[in-house]
Amino acid sequence: MKRVFDNEADWLAYRKDHLTASEVADVMGHGYSGAYGLWAVKTGKLPGFTGNIATQVGHAVEQVIADAYADMAGVTLIDPGPYTVYECADWPVLSATPDRLIGDIDVPHKVVELKHVSERNVQQVRDGLAHDGHVCQLYTQMLCTGAREGVIVYLIGNSEVYPIEYTYDADMANSIDAICREFWYDYVENDVAPEPDFKAVPVLHKLHPRDTGEAIECDEVTPWAERYKELQAQKKVLEQSIDECKARLMAAMEDATWMFAGPYKVSWKYQARKEHVVKESSCRKFDVRKL
Repeated sequence: MKRVFDNEADWLAYRKDHLTASEVADVMGHGYSGAYGLWAVKTGKLPGFTGNIATQVGHAVEQVIADAYADMAGVTLIDPGPYTVYECADWPVLSATPDRLIGDIDVPHKVVELKHVSERNVQQVRDGLAHDGHVCQLYTQMLCTGAREGVIVYLIGNSEVYPIEYTYDADMANSIDAICREFWYDYVENDVAPEPDFKAVPVLHKLHPRDTGEAIECDEVTPWAERYKELQAQKKVLEQSIDECKARLMAAMEDATWMFAGPYKVSWKYQARKEHVVKESSCRKFDVRKL
């Protein structure tokens, strides 16, 4: 079902009580906050994400990416509007606001997701591998709109548009649907926290910013305390080994800026940092990359 809201406030209010395509990545373990962070937002314990400079840039270049893809593919794209929502027919809690559509606005046959990729992910995209979180988002859009085709269109380095095409896979869609329902009914509606993973650390800092001075006992997490100490010891050994490798390479370089060692390029360049937020400093930056 398609719903159109008149303004951003109503659209945002709707999203609080629904699981949106952009949030499914967290449920599936591919988002920034993970299921634990999303649970904290959906249960009202933390405010939701309201955007940053990266999302502002993404919105700013969205039309540019859309026009470039339309010319490349020879298709007409439909903009459903920023406050249009498509609800999953089988489960209306799941919803999506696609960037663009191909076909009929009410019953599209293809959804188009527009992304601006950073330089560090360029090779992955050129290899035809979309970010797992973006794939989850696209599949949720297909589930909600009924479309059976989708494409993630990446803008690479502000100079190249690269589309990655997808055809609806029922097994993939059913898996996403089942995991999302479990998350919603078992955790959100029951207000029971999911198991925390490494992405939950910054979330827990926000949830519990101050201590009370109270001492508690919790023997059931003793294995995690033991594992933590084991990993800390291993980390120390690894850090020492890494520093030894670094020292050997530095000693071989002396005053050189670059050094080639087999398939590796080692750099040790002087750089100065002016004082803004941090204190002014200068040093040589060390790096090893495989050619």
